[in-house]
Order: sequence, then C-alpha cells, then structure tokens
Amino acid sequence: MLSRSSFPGHLGEPLRRIVLLTIATYFGEAASRKELGLSLDRLSSAMEDFAGREPLSPEAVRLWRKRVAAAAARRVELGGGAEPLEASVDVRKFCESEPARHLEDGTRAADLGTREKAARSEMEGILQWYLLALAHYGIVRETAVEVTPAQEHALAAQEIVVRSLCDLICREP
Repeated sequence: MLSRSSFPGHLGEPLRRIVLLTIATYFGEAASRKELGLSLDRLSSAMEDFAGREPLSPEAVRLWRKRVAAAAARRVELGGGAEPLEASVDVRKFCESEPARHLEDGTRAADLGTREKAARSEMEGILQWYLLALAHYGIVRETAVEVTPAQEHALAAQEIVVRSLCDLICREP
C-alpha cells in the first residue's frame, strides 16, 4: 500500500494499514455498496491479522476480534443488492471535510481518548477514539499536496497517538 505516512514501532505498519483501510471504508460507504463491501473485507482481514500479533494483551485481542465480527456483520448486512447505499451523516461529514476540519476533529478525538485512558476507562472506548483520531490525521497526511507548518504541527500528534495506542493494547490489565 503506497502511503505518505509511517507509524513508529513494531506494530506501526499493521496499525497504519488498519487506519488506511478504515478511511477506505468511509469513502466506500459514500461511493457504493460494492466499494464498502470490498473495504470491509480488507479491513476485517487486516484487523484479524493484527489481533494475532504477539505483544497484544488478551483484552486487546478480544476487542480487535470484536471489531472483526462487527465488520463481518456489516458486510453481511450489505448483502449483494444493487440498490444505492445511503451514507450516514458521520460518513458524509468525514468525506466532505476540509483538512483543517479533519485536524480539529482528529485533535478532539485524540484528546477524548487520552482523557479516557487517564481515567482508566474501558479500552474499547479509548481504542475507538484513537482510531478515529488516526483516521482524521491520516486523511490529511495522505491527501495534502503540500503540508503547511501549522498542519505539520497538528499532525505531530499522530505519532503520539500511535505510541499511546500501542502502549495501551500491549499492556496487561
């Protein structure tokens, strides 16, 4: 997968793949039932592979497999119909946002994930916020022709979120 971003650490590359495929599912839903189905298949496969990684805690493995099951259920729900798919409000907002909005939303999601992590909340919520943050940062990193200094400053949080997420999912409860 050709990409402008890289994630640090031993889990960086497979996590980056999941983030890029998550972005693809947003655009797949906005495009067509077929595109969403293909994106969900690839995302499920990447998450299943990730769940099998050695350093993950048992709770993290359970959560990744839960995400795989949810993606598979969504895939079955789509069926093979040809009728158009109505993209959700969140998907339309994600796909239509400008880079500045993605950076704001990414920073907000990262902050919420960090607050939940500091409060020792459930890993599932933290995982959801951090993946959303990485998707927002990822869309800017991958699509910006020329990153401004202000954007680069905001995107520096991407590495912090990756490291924090990897620390969380490799830690024993």
